[in-house]
Amino acid sequence: MDGCDGWMDEPQGVLQGNAAGPTIWSTITSVIVKILGGKGFSKRFCSAISRNVFLIVCFTFVDDWDLIQSGQDPHEVAASMQMVIREWGV
Repeated sequence: MDGCDGWMDEPQGVLQGNAAGPTIWSTITSVIVKILGGKGFSKRFCSAISRNVFLIVCFTFVDDWDLIQSGQDPHEVAASMQMVIREWGV
C-alpha cells in the first residue's frame, strides 16, 4: 500500500503542511528566478534615494510570486509575458 489509496490522481509536490515545504519552495523558486533572469526576463530599476540600479525578475512572498514585465505598448508587454510563461514551462 503506497498511502495514495482514494486519490483519483497521485498528489503532486510536497503537499500542504509538510515541514520541508518552505525550504523546497525557496530552493526551486530561486533556481527558476535565476534562469529567467539569465535569459533576460528582468527589469532594471533605479532606487530614488540611493540611485542604485538593480534587476527584478519577480516578487515572492511565502509560497507565491508575481512576475514583472513592463513597457510602453500593452501588446509588447503581453508578448513579453507570454515568452516568460513559455520559458518557465520548458
